Amino acid sequence: FLVFATIPLCVGLLRYPAAFDAHFGTQVLTIFLIIQSYFHFLIIYIVSGVGFGVVLYGIFRTEIYEFDTPARSLQTLFNAILKNYDTSVFDSSPNYAIGIATAIVFLLWSVFVLFNALIAHASSNYQKLSAQADQLNVLIKCKMIQQFSTVYEKSPLCMLPPPLNLVSSSVYAFHVYYAWRAKLYSKRMYCISLGGVVSDYTLGLTLLPLTTLYEYITRILYADIGEANKFFLILLAPFGVIYCMLCLLYKLFAAPFTVLIVKSRISDGRL
Repeated sequence: FLVFATIPLCVGLLRYPAAFDAHFGTQVLTIFLIIQSYFHFLIIYIVSGVGFGVVLYGIFRTEIYEFDTPARSLQTLFNAILKNYDTSVFDSSPNYAIGIATAIVFLLWSVFVLFNALIAHASSNYQKLSAQADQLNVLIKCKMIQQFSTVYEKSPLCMLPPPLNLVSSSVYAFHVYYAWRAKLYSKRMYCISLGGVVSDYTLGLTLLPLTTLYEYITRILYADIGEANKFFLILLAPFGVIYCMLCLLYKLFAAPFTVLIVKSRISDGRL
């Protein structure tokens, strides 16, 4: 039974690409929400299948091989839904008319009524479920960020994986001194983590090429700007990538300090 555990494990891998692509995450969650909304239809389908299976088993259990056991009767009905049926199995039975009529009623009920109801249900609720999936995707991202956020900051010696930890380790003495001075003289319980800032910048610069390409390609693929503008972006890809990289560098280095200065002035009433 442990082999079946690979199914939910493989499906669970979808959350990793969904964490980086909002459109993909919304689509995956929409599909799962649609499947969950089919629960009541599944109950109706199972009850109907069991009912028709019991009827055919009770009438033809001693006459036709396909209905000699309850399990084989249900299997035969399931194959009939997939258009894998043969009405000639009733030819040798004295209850030929009853068998044909029961099979026709079952196919009409299961294929034309239930399956069309499923399609209509998915079509009518797709927009609502898609909006719900979009909100759920944001909630899952928040929980994932909370799950992987550090409650206590690591030492600068191990903030980054080797060999990048050499960069944060080089400011270890300044990190400890700044934290000690802030708590001892400034009477502050919290202060800026020098090692954390250096680690953030190091990680940002390391991932800058991949992040730039991802942002630019995502804009070309998913932005609603028209085919002509997308073709124009592809032609100007070298300049566009450089501009995107400069924007990311600004957000990496200038934006945090700008926000910090604005917040400080607001708190002091100097803005």
